[in-house]
Parts: sequence; structure tokens; C-alpha cells
Amino acid sequence: MYLYSVINELLIGVINEISCNMKVKEGYKKFIANFYTLAFNGLVIQWMKGGMKENPTFATSTFLRILAMTSSCSINCSPSAICFSATSNLD
Repeated sequence: MYLYSVINELLIGVINEISCNMKVKEGYKKFIANFYTLAFNGLVIQWMKGGMKENPTFATSTFLRILAMTSSCSINCSPSAICFSATSNLD
């Protein structure tokens, strides 16, 4: 849980910075942060399971590039555009 909470807090900060001039619901920001937090944690776990042989800098820099390329698009898209159900709790 420690890694999750640290990464999630950092990503919330990034998302808030990216969306500062946009009207984005808090629930949607949390959803995006949770998505990327779980992705990053999965990379770390797989790296550890693999004996930590690969250079962690490569995985981290690749993850950050993917985050940079997709986060702005993710925030600019409305939840309804991504076909969430009517019962979604992203409000």
C-alpha cells in the first residue's frame, strides 16, 4: 500500500496541474490517477518478479512518456465519451 499511496499522491498532483484550467470532476481525476498508479505498480512488481535485472530507468522513463502522451487526452475527454455506464460513480 505504501508504493500505491506515494505514486497516487504524485499523480494526483500531476493531474491537478494538467487540468488546472479545465473543469474536471474530482471523481474523474481520481479514476485517472488510480489507473496510472495501478499501471506503474504493476511495472514495479513485474520488474521485481523478474529479478530486477533490467535497468529501472528505462521502464520509468517509458512509463512517464506514456503518461505524458495520454494524460492530457484522458483529462480532456469526458467520462461519457469513454462509454461509462449511467451508474458510474465518477461524479
